Amino acid sequence: FASKEKDTWVRALVKDLSIEAGSGLVVLDPIDISGGYTSVNEKTNISVQCTDICIHLPLSVISLVLHLENEAFAALQIGNENFLSPCTNFKQIWASEK
Repeated sequence: FASKEKDTWVRALVKDLSIEAGSGLVVLDPIDISGGYTSVNEKTNISVQCTDICIHLPLSVISLVLHLENEAFAALQIGNENFLSPCTNFKQIWASEK
């Protein structure tokens, strides 16, 4: 972290971040993540970089995600209902500039 007057520089680095399940199963292979924030002369730059992400999901987790996806899709699917209704208040709503 550095700051001078109104200018600011921030840099962060996380090395070998990994996630393991309680049984010792590796869910996320180790990754490196770096991020930066710079604000100089009222111009802001934000950057995030990481190595390749490799996730190992057991079949039960994939099955749960697919089940939740199907339930969400079923909740959004209403059938053959038409949600559009004609507008009778105006003769013309939008016209092209052509």
